Amino acid sequence: STYEGVKEKPDTETNIYSVTVEAAVKEGNLQDDLNSMGLLMRRMKMPRVAVALSEGDDTASGQLLRMLKDKGFLVVDTGSREDVEQFKGLMTMSDGRRSDLMKKYGAEVVILGSARGQAGSNVGQSNMISYQANIALKALKTDSKEVLATATGSGTAVHVGDAGLAQALKLATTVAGNDLLRQITKQWSKE
Repeated sequence: STYEGVKEKPDTETNIYSVTVEAAVKEGNLQDDLNSMGLLMRRMKMPRVAVALSEGDDTASGQLLRMLKDKGFLVVDTGSREDVEQFKGLMTMSDGRRSDLMKKYGAEVVILGSARGQAGSNVGQSNMISYQANIALKALKTDSKEVLATATGSGTAVHVGDAGLAQALKLATTVAGNDLLRQITKQWSKE
């Protein structure tokens, strides 16, 4: 990166010294630059994001929520599992109805999807069990139902207990989540 000062202007009344610079900067990966992400989020008017996944437990949702928060997204809490019970059939609703429901929570973007995992067989003659998981995600704007991004991911883990399933789900979610966030930030940087 290179830069040079173009104009300097002291303002003694407000005690502010303004400097205008001309800079040549190297273009980088927007999704990896948290400062750029913060600027992008402000430019997009800090959209709030809700997550509604069909899954056996909250492993994939929890991982995705952590990823969103780490990237500076404002995450809307859709309530505890008990509160969400009132929305039985959420994942069988049309995308439009689900999006409308999430909009009631104040979300401008909703991430919908499903996460599934299962135990495989024992590895060799050991007590170690192989686990596989798959996840499919779709990000929609709640106002227009426009699809911002879609992503899938898979993960595998080997463990002696059920913790292997959680590890496989986290890996699958990380793969799909990173791809989804990359697509969303790319789309928003064009808007």
